[in-house]
Formats: sequence, structure tokens, C-alpha cells
Amino acid sequence: MRIASIDLGTNTFNLLIAEAEGHAFKIIFKDKRPVKLGKGGINKQTIQPDAWERGIQALSDFKRITAEYHIDKVIATATSAIRCAENGQDFVEEVKTKLGISITTIDGKEEARLIFEGVKHAVHDISEPFMVMDIGGGSVEFIIAENNCICWHNSFEVGMARMLDIIKPSDPISSQETEFTVSYLKDKISSALEEARRRGIKTLVGSSGSFDALANMASYLLRGEAMEQGLTCFEIPVDTFQALYLRLVASTLRDREKIPGMDMMRIEMIVLGTLLIHLVCQELSISRIIQSEYAIKEGVILNSMRNDE
Repeated sequence: MRIASIDLGTNTFNLLIAEAEGHAFKIIFKDKRPVKLGKGGINKQTIQPDAWERGIQALSDFKRITAEYHIDKVIATATSAIRCAENGQDFVEEVKTKLGISITTIDGKEEARLIFEGVKHAVHDISEPFMVMDIGGGSVEFIIAENNCICWHNSFEVGMARMLDIIKPSDPISSQETEFTVSYLKDKISSALEEARRRGIKTLVGSSGSFDALANMASYLLRGEAMEQGLTCFEIPVDTFQALYLRLVASTLRDREKIPGMDMMRIEMIVLGTLLIHLVCQELSISRIIQSEYAIKEGVILNSMRNDE
């Protein structure tokens, strides 16, 4: 069976087409579009007209692609930008009417659960309890897990598009802006930090945008080349992350354009994402950082396969 997973994120719309094979799947096509659905309206609880049109265009392209691949099932999942927007349901209804794509809007806890479904199939052999952190544009999900089971999970509406809109950082970010950002985030995610401390978490598994970009940059620092194709996870040594953190926080937009491995779709938000990761690492004395190639879109595929059994 061929399944298409469409992830309607706040920054990026992702398409993943996979062939289900028993209890596993084979990826046969991937695409992503920098829709920036939350731009200009994320903290006003609205989808702006230009973002709306970018979203419709991306989904129109995805519909054409899924037709070419003869998909058996399409699962479209909407997260923070759509669930928090007052006109989010209007967008969902227009997509259904114009394109025939049914979108399911999920809450933060279900988003976290589906992220973990993807992560646990990408990252193996972690014997100790660990924390998963998924940094999106609208929200950030934290999942604490042990023995491949969720012990605790929650979602916080402090995604990087929201933070970019709140902070409007200088170029480079100023020390005052950095201090405010860290203090703001620390307060918002305090319950996740408290739970992680209580459970003695020292391993951080990161998925989605900021972690993907950092893993590729780390690969260039460590190996002089991009991440190897086909890997489902990549360990970022803590000292390598620290070096990237110091470089990124001091960088201008133009500086970041020149960093090997930088994802140009993340170039505006990577500094704020790195500040958040550094905060978590400092607060929990993290000793191991692992990037997961799988997140919500893969979790949706796996969840669908299990439900079809």
C-alpha cells in the first residue's frame, strides 16, 4: 500500500510518500515547501491572505504529485498554525472544497504522540530514559520516554515563527534580546524541564527543523561533508553543538548563508532554535544529543499502518 503523509506545519508543508511493507515502510518520495503559513499572523491567531495562497498552492502541487504516484491513502495533518488560527477551519474547508484533500487538525498532545511514533523508529539502542524535543514553527513538543514508551509528553506554543514575531531580533541578535528570549522560553517550558530533572534526563533526541539543520552543519564540521544519505539519526557531540551555538548566536544573516550545511529555509529562525536547545542542554546538563530524521510525517505513516492491521 502506498501512503502519502502531508504535514501542514507553521513554516513548512511536507509531503512524504511511502510504500508500506509489513511492519516497516520504504520512502519513495519526499518534498517540502516553505509556505510560512504563520507569517504575519501567528500571534494574532489568523492566517494572512498571502500565506493562505501559498498554502493552497503547495497543497495543489502535492495533489498533483500524489496522483502521479498512484497513492492508496492520503493523510493530511494540521498542527499549531491551523489549530490556533481563528480562520484555520475555513482554510481546512477550502482545501477540501477546492482540492478534495481532507485535513485532520490535531491537538498538541496528539502531535507529540505522533512525533514519538516516528522518532522511536529512527533512533535505537538508548538504554536510559531520554527526552524528545521537536521544534516547529508554531509549537515545541517535549516527550519523555523509557523503553520505547512515553512517560510524559506536552506541547508548548513557543515555536520559532511565534518567537521570531515576538522578539524581532537584531542582526546579529543582541545580548539583551538573547537574555529576554532565554528567560521567556525558560518560563514557558518550565514544566518540561522540571519533569526531565525529576527523571534524571541526560539524553536529548531532537527532531524537525532546527535539529535537522544543526545535524547537517555538525556533519560538515566533523566530516567535511553533508550527512550521509539513508541515515535515520545522527549524533551531535555536545562540544560540536556548543561550537555551533557560539557561532550562530554571534552571526548575521549573511554570515549564516556561508556556513556549510546551513538549510536556507531555516536561516531566519535557526538562532532562536539554537538558543532553545542550548537552554535545555544547560538546564539538564545534557551529555548526549541525537538528531532524528523521522518526526510527525513518518509517525503518521506508522500510525496508519498499525491501524490498518
